[in-house]
Amino acid sequence: MGDAEGHRVDSSVIGGHNIQIGSAAGDVTVVLERSRFRLELLAPSPVPERIPRSQRTPSHLLDVRRQVVPYRPRPTLEQALHTWRDDDEPVSVRLASGPGGAGKTRLAGWLATRSHDDGWTVLLASDTSTTLPPAAATHALAEDGRPLLAVVDYAERWPLESLTELVETLAAQHRVTGVRVRVLLLARPQREFWEGVAAQLERAWVDLAQPIAVEAFITGPEELSEAFTSAAGAFQAALELPVGPVPVPRGLSPEGGISPLTVHMAALAAVCATAEGEAVPQSEDLSGFLLAHERRYWKDPPGARVMSTMVMVATLFGPTSAGEQARQWLIRARLAADDTEAEHLLTAHHRLYPPLPDPAPDMTSVSQARPAPDTARVELLTPLKPDRFAEDFLAAHLIEPRAAVLLAELLTDPATASAQRQAFLVLSAAAARHTTARRALFAVLEAGPIPTAWLSPTLISTVISHAPDHLAARVETAIPDHHTNLLRPARDLSQHLLQRLAPTASFADCAHRLHNLGVRLAAVGELRAALEPVREAVKIYRALAEAEPAAYLPALAMSLNNLGVRLAEVGEQRDALELAREAVKIYRALAEAEPAAYLPTLAMSLNNLGVRLAVVGEQRDALQPVREAVEIRRRLAEAEPAAYLPTLALSLNNLGNCLAAVGEQRDALELAREAVEIRRRLAEAEPAAYLPTLAMSLNNLSVRLAEAGEQRDALQPVREAVEIRRRLAEAEPAAYLPALAASLNNLGNCLAAVGGQRDALQPAREAVKIYRALAEAEPAAYLPDLAMSLNNFGNRLAEAGEQRDALELVREAVKIRRRLAEAEPAAYLPDLASSLWAAAWIRNAHAVELEKAVTAVDEAIAIYRKLAEQAPATFNDILAATEQTRAEILNQLKSTP
Repeated sequence: MGDAEGHRVDSSVIGGHNIQIGSAAGDVTVVLERSRFRLELLAPSPVPERIPRSQRTPSHLLDVRRQVVPYRPRPTLEQALHTWRDDDEPVSVRLASGPGGAGKTRLAGWLATRSHDDGWTVLLASDTSTTLPPAAATHALAEDGRPLLAVVDYAERWPLESLTELVETLAAQHRVTGVRVRVLLLARPQREFWEGVAAQLERAWVDLAQPIAVEAFITGPEELSEAFTSAAGAFQAALELPVGPVPVPRGLSPEGGISPLTVHMAALAAVCATAEGEAVPQSEDLSGFLLAHERRYWKDPPGARVMSTMVMVATLFGPTSAGEQARQWLIRARLAADDTEAEHLLTAHHRLYPPLPDPAPDMTSVSQARPAPDTARVELLTPLKPDRFAEDFLAAHLIEPRAAVLLAELLTDPATASAQRQAFLVLSAAAARHTTARRALFAVLEAGPIPTAWLSPTLISTVISHAPDHLAARVETAIPDHHTNLLRPARDLSQHLLQRLAPTASFADCAHRLHNLGVRLAAVGELRAALEPVREAVKIYRALAEAEPAAYLPALAMSLNNLGVRLAEVGEQRDALELAREAVKIYRALAEAEPAAYLPTLAMSLNNLGVRLAVVGEQRDALQPVREAVEIRRRLAEAEPAAYLPTLALSLNNLGNCLAAVGEQRDALELAREAVEIRRRLAEAEPAAYLPTLAMSLNNLSVRLAEAGEQRDALQPVREAVEIRRRLAEAEPAAYLPALAASLNNLGNCLAAVGGQRDALQPAREAVKIYRALAEAEPAAYLPDLAMSLNNFGNRLAEAGEQRDALELVREAVKIRRRLAEAEPAAYLPDLASSLWAAAWIRNAHAVELEKAVTAVDEAIAIYRKLAEQAPATFNDILAATEQTRAEILNQLKSTP
C-alpha cells in the first residue's frame, strides 16, 4: 500500500430483420464522436447478394451479419426487450448476456429493425480503442423528437469509463430533448461484469433493468430438427446446391440446450460433407471439420501456410484502415520482405475476406451526406468471423510451435502496440475455452514485464480460472493500484490467490497475500472488509520480525503503514497515528543502513505521518515529516523522474495543505500549482492511473487560490475536479464518492464567493446528500465530512435568504462537531467554533434569535482565543472577524424594540 491521499417477425423482411449489429465498414454516418466512443447511425441494409464462389468459406456463411440463415424467433426474449423498450422509464440500460454463438447479435438486430420501423433512431456504439475508425460523415445527434436505441456489442470489453461516458451522453440527450433513451449492452458472461456496470451507473440517474440471459434456446428434438433443416436449406441455397435432407451429426442433442451457432455449424458441416461425399463429422468435431474446409480456400497463392498466419494476424489485430500499419504487421510476421510483397498479400486476403458491403444508398433513409470518394477508407485484414469460430481457429493454429513463437513476438512488438489491447482480449477469450490458446497467452505473460495495456477484466478472469498460482501472482503484481477498469477484477484475483494458498505455505506468503487483499478491498471502497486481512498481516509480520528482524522488518513497516491508512479511512485516527509513527521509526533505521533501498519507503511513511498528525489537529508538528518527505522525493525524482514524480506530487500536495493550515497560504499555493503541473502530465500519459490524483490536486489548488483571495481563478480547477471525480464515482462509487462530495462542497464555496449564491446551492446540496449516506454506513469515517457539508450548505441557504432551513442544518453541524470535539479537541475544536460562528452569523443576518446568536458567538470566540494563542498566524484574523460579528449582533440587539 502506498501513501494516504410476443412480437412476431414480419415475413417480408429478409432473415427476420435487416439491421445488422456489427462493426461498420466503408462510409458510415456518425452521429456523435467522442474520445472514448463513437455512435454510428444504423439503417436497413440491402438484401444479401449472391455469394461469389471464391468467398463461400465457412466463416463467411456462418457470419450472422451476412444473414445467410434466417433469424429464428425467440418470443420470450423478444417480448421482454419490447416491453423494456416501451416502458415509462426515461433512460434505461439493459444487459443481454450469453456465451459466444448464443444469438445475442441476431436478437439485437431484431430489436434494432423493429425499433427503426417504429420510428426510433437506432445507433451502434463502438469503443474507439478497439474498433476501426471508418470514413464518416459526422453529424450532431438529431433533436427530432425520435426516441433513441443504442446497441453496445462486446460491452464486456469496453473500459468502464467509456461505458459511463456513453450512457451519460445519451442521458443528456433525454434531459435536453425529452426523448426516451434505451441502451442495450451485449456481452459474454464475465465475472462480476454487471456488478461493475451497475456500480458505475447507479449514481447516473438512469434505470438499470434486470439483465436477461440469452442462452441456448433449442431444448427439444422437434425444435432441433426444425432449426437444423432450416439452416441446412439456407446453406444449400447459398452454395447453389439442391435443397434436400442431410444427416444430423452424431452427438448433436438438445439435452441441456443448444446454441444457434452450434446448430448452424452442424448444418453447414452436414451440407458440405454430403455434397462432397464425405462422412458427416460428429458434433464434437464440427469446428475442426469446418476449419479444414476453410483452409481449402487458402490453397491458391500465397498458399495455406502464409494465409493461415495472415488470418491469425487479422483475427488478433484487425481490422485496420491504415495501409502502412497493415503492411508493417505482415512484414513483422515475416510474411513479406517489403511493402510491395505485403500489398500483394493484403490484396489476396481482401479477396477472400472482404468487409461487409456498404448499405445501399436508397435503403439508408435516415442517413445523411456521404464523404467524397477520395476520403473513403478501405478495411484491411478483416478478422475471421464468427468470434467463436475465430477462437477455434486460433487454438488450432497455435498447436504448431512456430505459430506460438511468432504470436509471442507479435504481441510484444512495438509495431503492434496500438492493437495489443484488442489482441489480448481476443486471445483471452480463446484461452477461456482452449488449452493451446491458454498456453500461448500464459507464455507471453511469463516472459517479461506485463504492460497495463494488456490487462483487462477478460484476461484477469481467464487467469483466475486457469493460470497456475505463480503466474496469477505475477499478473496481480502488474495491476496498478488505482486503474478504475481493473479495481474489481484485481480484488477478485487477490481473493483467489489467498484462497489458493496451500496449507503448507509459509507465514510470509500468507501475510503477503493478506496485505495485498486489504489493498484491493480498500480500492473498491470495502473499507471495513479491508481491515481484517491487513490486521492479520501485521500480526504475522510482527511475529516474523521478532524472530528474524533483518528479513521481515521491511514487510512489517509496510503492513503497519497500510493498516494505518485503513484505520484512518474508517475514522480511527489516533490508532492510525501510532502505527504511522512506528512505521517511520522502522523505515528510518532501515534507510540509515541502506539508503538506496529504503529512502523511498521512508519518504512514504513520513508523508503518511504528516497526514495523520494534521488530521488530529497537530498541523505544526505535521510540517516537519512532510517537508522531509518532499526533500527526499525531490532528490529521487531528479534522478528517476518516471519512478518518483507521482509520489513527489503527492507530498507536494500534502505539504501545501499543512502550510495552509498554519497560515502560509502563498507558499502553499505554489506547491499546489507544482503538484497540478506534475499530475496533469502524468494523467495525459496514463489517465486511468492518474486522473484520480489529478482531481485531488485540482481540488486543493482551488482551495489554495480561494485562500489567497483569487476566488474567480479558483473556479476553473474545482470545476475540472468535479467533472473528473463524477466520472470516477460513476465507475466506482464506493471508491470515489467521498472525493466527489469534497469537490462539490468546494465548488459551492467558490461559486458563493463570486456572487453565485443560487448556483452554489446545487453542489452544496449534493455534497450533503452524499456525505449523509456515507456517514450512515461509516459514521466514524464520515461524520466530520457530513458536519462540514452541513455547515457550508447552511451558509449557502442563508445567503439565498432561506434562513430557517439554513439554521436547521447548522444546528445539526454544531451537534455533530460538539461530540467530535469532546473526543478529539485538537482535531475538531476549530470546526466546532466555525459552526457556532455560522449559527450566530445566520441569526444576525436575518435578525432572529439574537440572544442565541450571542451565546453561540461567545462560545466561538472563547475557542478561537485559545487557538490564536497557539497559532496566531492561523487564527488571529478569524478571531477578529468573529468578534466583529459579536459587535454587530449586540448593535442589532440594542436597536431592536
